[in-house]
Amino acid sequence: MSDMDDQLRPDKFNRIMQIPPPAQHIQEQHSWNPEDRSLNIYVKDEDKLTFHRYPVAQTTDCIRGKIGYSSGFHVWQIEWPQRQRGTHAVVGVATKTQPLHSIYYKPLIGTTNEGYGWDISEFFLKIQNFRHSKILKFWNPEISKF
Repeated sequence: MSDMDDQLRPDKFNRIMQIPPPAQHIQEQHSWNPEDRSLNIYVKDEDKLTFHRYPVAQTTDCIRGKIGYSSGFHVWQIEWPQRQRGTHAVVGVATKTQPLHSIYYKPLIGTTNEGYGWDISEFFLKIQNFRHSKILKFWNPEISKF
């Protein structure tokens, strides 16, 4: 991480990263929603914090979390191995109306005013299909934790 990242990262983020993670049952309450997903995705029965995407060619798929937030400061740790990402590896926040599936490979989150998408392969933020290039990165891309 660069000094610039350290200076611009909110203090609140640093404080949160210093405390232990929430209990497993709390994490599961805020995890992936098995009822709000593309049909090409399923949440693993043995690990409610993990979802799997079926390898369906020429599609892009999303899943939403169980809880929606309208305010506050929220932090998640997401692990997504590079070999599993495909061409449009985007993590973001979106409304309930954000589409969860598309034919062809394309980013879904950040292409409309329904969400903000962070491309974790190319390190840019996408809002209403506008690419905000190379903004801060608070994670180590080698291990895909942010």
